[in-house]
Amino acid sequence: MDTPHDLFPLSSMDFWYPKIQHLDIPKPKTKIILTRTDPTEWWSFLDGAMLSEKDLKLLHDTANKMGYPLFMKNSYTSGKHNYEDTCYVQNEAVLERHLYRIVEDSALKDQPMTSIILREHIELDWLFKAFKGLPISPERRYFTDNGKYPVTTHTGLKRLLGSVPAPTR
Repeated sequence: MDTPHDLFPLSSMDFWYPKIQHLDIPKPKTKIILTRTDPTEWWSFLDGAMLSEKDLKLLHDTANKMGYPLFMKNSYTSGKHNYEDTCYVQNEAVLERHLYRIVEDSALKDQPMTSIILREHIELDWLFKAFKGLPISPERRYFTDNGKYPVTTHTGLKRLLGSVPAPTR
């Protein structure tokens, strides 16, 4: 049976972030850690397995170096619909609990994960909050084309992504 990892590896941060991390474009500080070659290895944590001391040290050391609060996700998702219990890590005291909740969220969605990603938390100019405190604000996405930033024209996106339908209003 195909998994999201089999079908959509290009959407994994493990794949695309290393391709843009060196570009001089605005992006939050990001560290990809705790990579597993078998995406289902994480599911053992649902049966009570714990991270090794070595992995716990890496998780805590990386998070402490980045500073709190921080944003945590896996290679595909963040569990943002349970924001204050998953991806928003207020302090070190909740770090491990939030990691396990992200694993649980991915398992419930049948979305294998290969890595844990820690990112700098960016305070948004939000309009309102939903989903257990998730700040909702206008979102923009920018694309690069061989390091040229930003690619915002329909022609540029078409060249970058292939066939793209015309924008609708």
